[in-house]
Amino acid sequence: MTEYSRKNRKRILQIVLLAAGVFCLLTAGAKPAHAARNYGKAKYNKTRWEWIRRDNVKTDVDRLIMVKYKGGSKATVEMWAKYEVLGKLKKGSGYTGPVTAWYRILSCPAYVGKNGINKVKEGDKKTPTGAFHITMAFGIKDSPGTSGISYTKLNKYLYWSGEKATYNTLVDVRDLGRKSMAGEHLITYVPFYNYSLAMDFNKGGVYKAGSAIFMHCWKPGRNFTAGCIAVSEENMKTVVQNTTEDTMIFIYKE
Repeated sequence: MTEYSRKNRKRILQIVLLAAGVFCLLTAGAKPAHAARNYGKAKYNKTRWEWIRRDNVKTDVDRLIMVKYKGGSKATVEMWAKYEVLGKLKKGSGYTGPVTAWYRILSCPAYVGKNGINKVKEGDKKTPTGAFHITMAFGIKDSPGTSGISYTKLNKYLYWSGEKATYNTLVDVRDLGRKSMAGEHLITYVPFYNYSLAMDFNKGGVYKAGSAIFMHCWKPGRNFTAGCIAVSEENMKTVVQNTTEDTMIFIYKE
């Protein structure tokens, strides 16, 4: 190897290392889409909802859906949106700049799984506990308009798969060359899926770990779900209208 080649390799290595260092500096202060705090711990029993709002002030999350479990199959759902308010003039230090805060869009009664929360497996009739991203909106009815997330109008070909190869995903059976499949034939779930939101629970599609966990409309006279979260159709419509690509849902004890 010539002396020129050695010098050239050394210069390239220095450039690569410098670029890596700059990248680390730029990303060191970046926050994940959601703070890694276990809000389910008992020490947060009195403060978890305040912490959720506080932790997400400086993240990309701009809507919060809070499912506050009350016991049995009862819950309260709240939806919050992020906004900026004017800062203050401080003596000697000038204007503080805008301040990010939250305002509540709605608060309404809700139902969760017949056996409560803390889902473990398919068929336990429990709603999952934790923090999840909203992945899509869908419904039997036309889109009421959203704040940016995609809305899928249901048709007779769409199923939420219960089969191992495609477990816990939306499938158009025409892509399989079939007329039906195991799982939920979504368009038949009236009025539950008139308006609905899907979340990334079991996003890895682990077979039998739980599938088709949605937030959807309730059916008058039915005060529980098989594991989803249900609110009145009027309130579900409001939730869908205010949902964005950066919306998260949090499900914990009240």
